[in-house]
Amino acid sequence: MTNSEKYLKDGVDIEELATKIIEYGVFGDTATWKQAIIEFMNKSAKPTLTEDEQVILRNIQLYTGHTITIRRARDSHLYISGGCGLIDFGEYNHLFQFIQPRRRI
Repeated sequence: MTNSEKYLKDGVDIEELATKIIEYGVFGDTATWKQAIIEFMNKSAKPTLTEDEQVILRNIQLYTGHTITIRRARDSHLYISGGCGLIDFGEYNHLFQFIQPRRRI
C-alpha cells in the first residue's frame, strides 16, 4: 500500500496535488511546508462536475434547447427549470451535491 492509497481518495492525481501545493507558494523549512499543506487542504475547493453530471446537463440542454437551472429544495430534492417549466429531478438527488438549498434569512 502506498501513501497515496492510504491517505488520498480514489482518482486523486498526485502530480496535480503536488503542483497545486507548490503553486500555493511554499518555500523554506518543514514547518512552513506543513502549515501550507494544512492551509491548502482546508481551503474551499471549486466545485467540478462529474462525468455523469456533465452528460446529464448536455443531454437536457440538447433535448430542451433552452438554458436550464438546477435547484435544490429545502428537503434536498432536485428540480430543473427552464423552457420546459419545473421538472422533478429527484431520482438524481445523489448528483450535484455542491448545489445546496437557498438559505432564507
